[in-house]
Amino acid sequence: MEESLDKAKGWVKSLWTTRTPGRDAVHSGANLVTVDQLPLYGKEEKITAYRFVEDKPLPTQQYMSEIRQSTQHGYEAFMVRFGSVQRAVNSATNCYIQVRDYVKREGTVLPKAMAITLGGMAGFLLGMRRGAFKRVTYSAVGMGSMAAFCYPHETVDLLRSSSAYAAKQWSDFQHPPLPLKVEEKKIDLSPPPNINPNENIDMYSTRSTTIS
Repeated sequence: MEESLDKAKGWVKSLWTTRTPGRDAVHSGANLVTVDQLPLYGKEEKITAYRFVEDKPLPTQQYMSEIRQSTQHGYEAFMVRFGSVQRAVNSATNCYIQVRDYVKREGTVLPKAMAITLGGMAGFLLGMRRGAFKRVTYSAVGMGSMAAFCYPHETVDLLRSSSAYAAKQWSDFQHPPLPLKVEEKKIDLSPPPNINPNENIDMYSTRSTTIS
């Protein structure tokens, strides 16, 4: 029994060897290669190393760099200050626009009157120490300015009519009209030539007879 089993094993082994020739040589490790040894990859190229070499600055390049840096710092400082000024101007402009729109609305007579009064009082205070004439002048200018602010359309119409009237008066002053010549006429008291004196006598006598 054992002999027959050994013969069967030998026969299977021989059959396997004949069916797969060279298999043992492949797995033996004698012909194995690594991945980098395959012909699919080329040879490793050497990487060239570069070194940065800074050029020497020109004689005036350093001075120009300092001027540019100082100018940049000054510009940044100016922009910071200008930004605060711009914000203040924008807030003042918005406040002015709101007040102007409120004053220009119809039915706001009392705020307009108060604004004109405040303008006159401000002018009076400005001219308080400068004489009576300047007090009156400054007060009139302040009231006129606030009135023009409160009533812009009426102020424009008034200025246009005043300028037209002044231009007309100036034109009349430069070219005055010629005076009219008065001619003396003699009154002719002589009777018309077609009237006969006898007819007048008859007319008077007939009238006197009729009256009597």
